[in-house]
Amino acid sequence: MLALLSAAPGHPYELYQRYRRRFGELVPIASTTAYKMLPTLVRRGEAEGIPVAGRSSAKRFPAAEFSYRVTEAGLQAARGWVLSPVRPERWRQELLARMDAASILGVDALYELLSRYEQARGEEERELRRQLEGLPESQGVLGHRLSLEERLGVLERQGQWVLLARGRLGQRRP
Repeated sequence: MLALLSAAPGHPYELYQRYRRRFGELVPIASTTAYKMLPTLVRRGEAEGIPVAGRSSAKRFPAAEFSYRVTEAGLQAARGWVLSPVRPERWRQELLARMDAASILGVDALYELLSRYEQARGEEERELRRQLEGLPESQGVLGHRLSLEERLGVLERQGQWVLLARGRLGQRRP
């Protein structure tokens, strides 16, 4: 959210829409998340609210009365987050646990797990390729393009791993 605010100030719903276009495929959020998050960023001094003329008091989301912009502390926080170490992805830990559980249940369970994993992986790979085809080469989307290409590379390596796993199980399917 801070990175989006650094590009341009915005109202919570507008920020949500920008977030969804930019990051929604990678990390989906609910539309209410921006309304709940922005007051926290203001309290931490990372954003500031700009009253919007004509907005009536919102009972459920008082944040709706403001447009927001990033502060210098917010820029530093965003940069700190971007440059912080990346934690292993939770899905990977869950997949490894499921493989261990499937091996207890038998070889058929491992085959089924691999088949479902490969199907989901293939669908995601096709969707990423579709997104990359429609993405312009401009500087403003370079980071987004690189993140999609990185995820595509991960998916390609996962596809290679599925083939290896099937081979190790004695089943070679394309």
